[in-house]
Parts: sequence; C-alpha cells; structure tokens
Amino acid sequence: MADKRKSSYSKKRESSLTKKDAQDKIKKLFDQKLQGATGSQRITVSAGARSRSTMARESRAMSAVGSNKMSVKKDNMDSNQRAEAGALEAHLRAIQPFNECWFVESTISAGTYGVAFRVLHKNEKTKAVIKVARSLSGSANSAAEWEAFVLEKMWRREPGANVVRILDKGMLQDQNDEALEFMALEFCDTSVREYINGAKGFERKERVCRVALGSLKGLYDLHANGFLHRDMKPDNMGMITKPDLDPVCVLYDLGMARMYTDGDGNLRTPRTICPFRGTPEWASGHSIKGREQTRFDDLVGWFYVMVELFDQSMIDDTSLPFPWDFVTDKSTPAMRYLKSIYSPARLLLKRCPPQFNSIYMYLMCANRGNAPDYDYIANLVGTAIELSKAYSIKQEEEKASLNNGNDDGEEGEDTIGEEVAKKPKGKRKSVEKTAKEMSSK
Repeated sequence: MADKRKSSYSKKRESSLTKKDAQDKIKKLFDQKLQGATGSQRITVSAGARSRSTMARESRAMSAVGSNKMSVKKDNMDSNQRAEAGALEAHLRAIQPFNECWFVESTISAGTYGVAFRVLHKNEKTKAVIKVARSLSGSANSAAEWEAFVLEKMWRREPGANVVRILDKGMLQDQNDEALEFMALEFCDTSVREYINGAKGFERKERVCRVALGSLKGLYDLHANGFLHRDMKPDNMGMITKPDLDPVCVLYDLGMARMYTDGDGNLRTPRTICPFRGTPEWASGHSIKGREQTRFDDLVGWFYVMVELFDQSMIDDTSLPFPWDFVTDKSTPAMRYLKSIYSPARLLLKRCPPQFNSIYMYLMCANRGNAPDYDYIANLVGTAIELSKAYSIKQEEEKASLNNGNDDGEEGEDTIGEEVAKKPKGKRKSVEKTAKEMSSK
C-alpha cells in the first residue's frame, strides 16, 4: 500500500512539474515577443518572478495601443467617406436635372452608400425622392437594381398596393466617371412617428391602429407577390397625405427584400445556413438565430413596431420600450430568450390594447410553413379601435356628468337641508318608546 501511495504521489509530482515547465516556457516566449515588439534591448524580469498582474497590465497596454491604432484608422476612413460623399453630392447637384426633368430641392441624406435628394418634377410639379447608390465594388449598385426591380414589379402587378411607387429610374456618372443608378420614388410627406405623436388620447391610439392596418396591408401585398420585406422598422414606413383623403401608410426601403417563392409560386426550400438580414431591435427571434425567414418573421417585426408606437414615452425618450433594450450584443442567449415564446408578455404589451395579446400568441404559436391569417389580425386591430373609441366616449360622459354635478351642487343645498330637518323627529320618538319599554320590563 505504501509503495502504491508513493508511486501515485510521484506521478502527481511529475505532472505538476511538467505543467510548471510549460508555463515557464510560455512566459519566456511572451518576454521575447515583448522585446521584439519594442525593438530595443531592455532588461526583463525572469519568467518565474513575473507576476500575473504585471503580465495583465502589459497585455492591456498592448491592446490599448492596438485599439488606438484601429480607432485612428476608423476615423480616417470615416473622414475619407464623408469627403467622398460630399464630393458626390456636389457633383450630382452640378449635373442636374436628372433625366432632364428632376430638379434638386434639398439633400435628405448623404452617406457611405449614396445620396438621397428631395426633387421636383419640371412639368408636373410632382415631389419625389431620388436615391443614388454609390459604386462600392458592385454591392450598392446591385442592391439598388434589386430594389428598383421589386418596386417596378409591385407597381405592375398591384397598382393599389401600400408600397411606395417608383416614378422614374436611370443611369448617371459620378466624378470618377463610374456608373451610378438612380430611382425616383413617391414622396412621403410625414414620418410615422410625427403622424402619431401629433395627437393625444384616443386619437393617438386610433392613428397607431390605422398605421397598423396600412402597414399590414403593405406586407400582405408584398407576400401575395412572393416577396419578404425582412427589415420592418418605423424608419421604413411613411405617410402619404393627399387633399380630401385620409393619410395612407406605405412601406419602402426594399433593398433587403427576398423572393420566398419560385417561378411556379411554390415555397422555396429553406436554407440550412443563412446570414442575418434586418435590424436586431425589431427582428424576430427566429431570424436572429440565423434561420430562414418566412412571412411570419415580417409579421413579428410589424408587431414589434406597433408595440413601440403604442408607447407614449417614446415622444421624449430615445430608448425603446422593449424588454431586450438593455442587451448590447444582439446574438446573446438573453436576446434569444426575450424574443421567444417564453418572453414575459406583461412587460412587452403593457401599453397595448388587450387584443394585441391574442395577436402575439397567434404569431408565436402558428405553423410557420402555412400562410398567415391576415384577416384575423386585421379584425383584432379593428376591434381594438372600436373598444378604445367606446371607452373614450364613456370617459368623456363621466367627466361631463361630474362637471354638471359640481355646477348644480350649490343650488341644491337649501332643499337638502330642509329635507334633513324634517326627518329626525320620527326616529327620535321611536327611540324614546323603545327606551320606556326596556325600563318597564
């Protein structure tokens, strides 16, 4: 037994020695790298005497130097991109009008991927938005060509679709004589947030529900023609206002759209690995996991947008009213859990009408391979409008009755006093009689 104990002890001793030797070798290599990085012969502490805290400080210093270099490179790249965007904007303003009919009124945005102008038609005086995509190794132009194809196809098949219309398209040249594709789109007068925040109380809820129905119809039109939006968010919706007509909500920015049907109208085979497309804050949990998106993913994104619009705190606050707003990394298990069926609905739907609980459960539990029931969702939104209107009318009637009661209170004080003065005599006699009966007994 003693020999066995000695042998096991000697084996452990040898393994610990080998581990220590390996650690010493790693530390020596680390010292050599540090000396080579600095390029100077400096005296270093031996690997055995060097503490872990010292090594950690040196490694943090090296990472800080690397991060500073990266930040400087990024700043230089941003400044170069801003300079190129400004040069492109100035060049495009110099060569206007586009297609000899579109004159630039103002610049909406100018960035890495191109420039957007607010333009006016020369003869028809029609307002539009022109998007010019920069040539970035073909990627931006391909996205612009695809978006123009989708919009043109939607316009030919569904002229009344709640999708922004394409009015014109063509080719331009930038300052470097490279080809640029542009397209003129229907102009949206008001953003969705401005339209909703322009009202209060029941009118605000009604506007949110109208935006919900308009955007839901836009998704239905896209899905009916074989396309998925894949980037639902408030910034990709707009309101078109025309005289003597109610504002109409339309969808735009279809650069991430994808066909989910083949040439015969059948569903395409889902991919096993697909990159994420969309904005993480409003994307569905299914798409964040890297799975193939379906029509239900568009509807889940639409639902998250409506949850945000129902929250009145978004008027003055920049944070989103979602339980996952605190999550910085959108691919963490916390994000996946909060966007699953196990997410606490009382936190997500605390500002929404009760009918949105039914919509939420339907979208989370439905079979993703089947076609969504758009009528069921639209009827629930319509019911939310009717019940909210009835509730607001009831509140107004109660307030009016309370105000009328306060106004009539001063006139009825004398009559109430006379009635009270007449009543207590009868009660007092009955009490005296009962007292006499009790004493006689």
